[in-house]
Amino acid sequence: MKKFTIYVDTYKGVDGSSLSQTRCDQILLIYDMLNEIGDKEITYVALQEEAAKRNLFGKTKAESAIRTFFPLLRKLNFVDYEEPFLANECFTNLGKMFVLTINALQNLGDDEDSKEIEELLKRIKENIIKQGLLYMYREYSSHNLWKAVEILKIKGKIRWKEYLYCLYGEQKGLSIEESLALMEKEDIDSCEFVNEKNESVKDTSFSYINRLLIEAGLAKDSINDETLITINFNNFYKLLNGE
Repeated sequence: MKKFTIYVDTYKGVDGSSLSQTRCDQILLIYDMLNEIGDKEITYVALQEEAAKRNLFGKTKAESAIRTFFPLLRKLNFVDYEEPFLANECFTNLGKMFVLTINALQNLGDDEDSKEIEELLKRIKENIIKQGLLYMYREYSSHNLWKAVEILKIKGKIRWKEYLYCLYGEQKGLSIEESLALMEKEDIDSCEFVNEKNESVKDTSFSYINRLLIEAGLAKDSINDETLITINFNNFYKLLNGE
C-alpha cells in the first residue's frame, strides 16, 4: 500500500465552508444585522465584533464562524467588504437574491402547494449558487474546486481519493489526466497533509467542495462513496468555458 503526502502550498486556499442549512441560517442573521446598522461605515473586523457582542449565533463563536464562511461568500460575489463599507451595502445584488430565496424557503408551510413552491425555490437557489461559481471561476480560477470539476468532467464521477491524488500529482508537475492514469496503476492507501512546520494535520477541505457542488445542483452522492454529476453539470461546464 502506498501513502502520499500533500503539502500546505498545494491544499491551502480551499474554503472551510459550504452553504449548508446552518450557514444559510447564519447568513440570514448577518444580513438582518447589517441592514439594522444601515448606511453606517463598518469594517470586516467591526462586523465580527458586532456579531459577537450580539451573541448572534448563540453558542457558536461569531468571529470564527464569519471568518470561515465570509471568504466563500466573497468568492461567490454574494458580499463585498472592501473596507470601509456601508453595512447595508455589504451584500451584492446576487447575494441579496440568495438571501431572499433562503428566507422564502424558511417560511414555507407544509401544504401541497408549499411543496411545489419549495422545489421551485430550491432550483432558484441552485441557479444563484451556479451564478456565483461562474464569477468565482473568472476571479479565482486557481481554486482547488476546479480540479474536482475537471475530474467530474473526465469521468462523470469522482472518488475523493482521486481528487487528493490529483493534488499530489500537481506537486509532481503532473496533469489531472496523468495523475488519474497513474492512480489506476498504484495501490493507494492513504493521504497525509503536512503544514508549514512539516507537521501532519487533518484536512477535510474536499468535503466542503463536495457539498458546495451538491448545493449548486451539479453533483449528487452515490451509495458507493462516489460523487456523480447531475443532468445540470455539462451545461454548467460549457458556461465555464464560454460555450
